[in-house]
Amino acid sequence: MRSVNTVLGLDQKKEKCRRRFEELLAEATEPKAETLDAVERRTFMGLMEVGRLLLEARLEGEAARDEASEVVDPRGRKLAYHSHKPVSCRSVFGEIEVERAYYRENGCGEGFCVECRALYHGRSRIE
Repeated sequence: MRSVNTVLGLDQKKEKCRRRFEELLAEATEPKAETLDAVERRTFMGLMEVGRLLLEARLEGEAARDEASEVVDPRGRKLAYHSHKPVSCRSVFGEIEVERAYYRENGCGEGFCVECRALYHGRSRIE
């Protein structure tokens, strides 16, 4: 069921990106009584929003494939799959939230997210 929800969410994000880009294109090319500076700022902010949505869509697509039964953490411990948890990170496009597979050792009290280390500048623990 998770993969169906992920695919639906991914399709919705892609469609939102397309719509927002089309809006930006129309706004930037329609003659209006506004300064070029205003057009440039609005376009820049809109493109940052589209970039954030595209990055979230990419990460959500990866999250759908990110579910092994167990992994080995940097300390060499075997950790069992626990669940998917929301993770946020900062990117050049702003704050991004995505769900990632979360692994943990029973009774340990801390978990590990395989993809986070590469994606989020070395941070692999979900806090």
